[in-house]
Amino acid sequence: MKYAPLEDYLKRLSAKQTVVTLRFGEIEKIIGARLPKSAFTYREWWANQEGGSRAAHWQAAGFIIDSVDLKGKLAYFRRGGAIRKGSNKKITAKPNQQRSRQAIDAKILLDAGFKKYGNWELQGDAIRLVGDIPIDPGVYAHILNGKVYYVGVATMGLKKRLYFYARPGSTQRTSIRINGLIKKELEVGNTLELIAAFPEPTSWNGLPVDQTIGLEEGLVKKYGPPWNKRGVIG
Repeated sequence: MKYAPLEDYLKRLSAKQTVVTLRFGEIEKIIGARLPKSAFTYREWWANQEGGSRAAHWQAAGFIIDSVDLKGKLAYFRRGGAIRKGSNKKITAKPNQQRSRQAIDAKILLDAGFKKYGNWELQGDAIRLVGDIPIDPGVYAHILNGKVYYVGVATMGLKKRLYFYARPGSTQRTSIRINGLIKKELEVGNTLELIAAFPEPTSWNGLPVDQTIGLEEGLVKKYGPPWNKRGVIG
């Protein structure tokens, strides 16, 4: 199995090592193969989903992906919250690692500067996003009946990222999953809106800081929107 060597590598680490940072290139050396292009392009490739060809290996070693830096080509692994190999049960995370799964009011984000850009609608058996969607990179949220149910980052540009929710590729698991959730809610008459924000790049001590990535990760870690599955969200 392609990613089994990564599992072995993580298992050999000291139990005291709770956080591991690996460059994509280091992971390629560990597994003895190139990572697919999607690993460099889509954060969803690194999702901590059950099963699959890769997540099951780092989870079997007792780790989850805490966050990913696509620009820096860095993967941050954290010990804990893994899925035991051969079991469907998740290991319970420590109380200070758990996050609420209750959706927050969209007003929190709107008051902070997010704006509405569109509505999701049914079009036959498919879904479509109706609105004037910007092409710039940004942070977006799917709003179900006024509540924040999913937060994501569009590093490739908002319009392009949202296109894949309406027409997900066969290997885009997160897009397929969210597509199904959106469609299900629309079919029963619920309202789904799209809001977004576009933070300006900043710096720290003369070094560049991408506020877009930081904002998305901060929101997911603090609020744990119900449809978000990656990272520290339980």
